[in-house]
Amino acid sequence: MGEDLLKGSNINVDSDDHVVTLKGTVMTPAGRTRAVAIAKGTKGVKRVIDNLTIGPSSKNQVIG
Repeated sequence: MGEDLLKGSNINVDSDDHVVTLKGTVMTPAGRTRAVAIAKGTKGVKRVIDNLTIGPSSKNQVIG
């Protein structure tokens, strides 16, 4: 999507009856704000549920 604030994020987006739920991780508070703004600005979305956490995605962590 070309959003620098969302680089390194791992976001899952679900929608049901014009309600969008965001789950996963973003790297910064600004990234969280941007993800929510994008969802709210999407045509037809009436409500956004923000279940995002801030920090490195477990998908990007190196173990060992």
